[in-house]
Amino acid sequence: MTGGHPPDVGTGPLLAYLRSQAAYCASHGSPLYGVLGGFLADDVEAGGPTADLLAAWIGPQVRPETISDDVPLLRLFGGLHRLVLARQAPELALYFPSVGGTADPAGARPVLLAALTTHERVLRQTLERPPQTNEVGRSAPLLGGLAHVAGWTGGLPVRLFEIGTSGGLNLRADRLPVGPGQLIDSPLPAVVAPPYEVVERIGGDLFPVDAETTQGRLILTSYVWPDDVRRLERLRAALAVAVDVPAQLLRIGAADLVESIELRPGMVTVLWHSVMWQYLDAAERARTLAAVAALGAQASASARFAYVRFERGPDPGADRPWRHEVRLSSWPDGVVDLLIGSAPAHGVPVDWSTVA
Repeated sequence: MTGGHPPDVGTGPLLAYLRSQAAYCASHGSPLYGVLGGFLADDVEAGGPTADLLAAWIGPQVRPETISDDVPLLRLFGGLHRLVLARQAPELALYFPSVGGTADPAGARPVLLAALTTHERVLRQTLERPPQTNEVGRSAPLLGGLAHVAGWTGGLPVRLFEIGTSGGLNLRADRLPVGPGQLIDSPLPAVVAPPYEVVERIGGDLFPVDAETTQGRLILTSYVWPDDVRRLERLRAALAVAVDVPAQLLRIGAADLVESIELRPGMVTVLWHSVMWQYLDAAERARTLAAVAALGAQASASARFAYVRFERGPDPGADRPWRHEVRLSSWPDGVVDLLIGSAPAHGVPVDWSTVA
């Protein structure tokens, strides 16, 4: 590695992000990442190896919104966790409960920084890609949106498309244990929804993950926080479902996938996504939304179309939790950008009392 960056040159926004993300992890299921994130922030401030690794997010030209959208700390944690899961970082593994580690993370700083140096090449590759979680808890807000669609369409068969699908786990949302007291413990909206069947499941991603392979399962597990037992249990349950419920995953960008969709009579075509919009650039977002509008214009009482998304809401301001919103549009029903619920970033539990 090089000598890092002086702590007073353009590191302010990155430091603010790192400390905020670490605090979020600590308060939302991962005390381990709270501590490790603090160590990494301190190392950036000192101009250490972390600053060199995260150099792409340092400098006066880097906007704070870009850093928060790119989530570099979660990218780096994913790479470190993957090394631990693959038994390539045994000393660091002593601190990771996902592989049986029980050591106090307060003593992890030297081991953590040594891992950055030892595995620099692999970690740089990890930092080039957005996290590939396809977080299973987000099936709750997505499934709630689908319940609204089923109520409006009278239970028409569903063709389900997802952009940013990663391993396609949430394409199987209707087959996952979602509901009060279940593994994905969240209420579903109080809507009258007749039975419906998902007859097609197609997902698109620039880096699709095959959840039925050892490598695919390793990638998906690496982005789950290692001491968040509940999320790890949800992931394992979803991986088991994926074996029995097929889905077609395509290596394709968001706009290209949406532009390829054709509506079919006698069915409702549903497009959804969750916590991936931030990774698209402005041009890709515009193309995607234009393709959504075009599909809406083509919809009819026979060939219907709905658009469900669970994405980050407006910035709530300093020291306030950032909620994510469940929004829904449906054609030809005339429902456009309807706010139907909100939830934490991992999707559980959903508050359906949101006033639209």
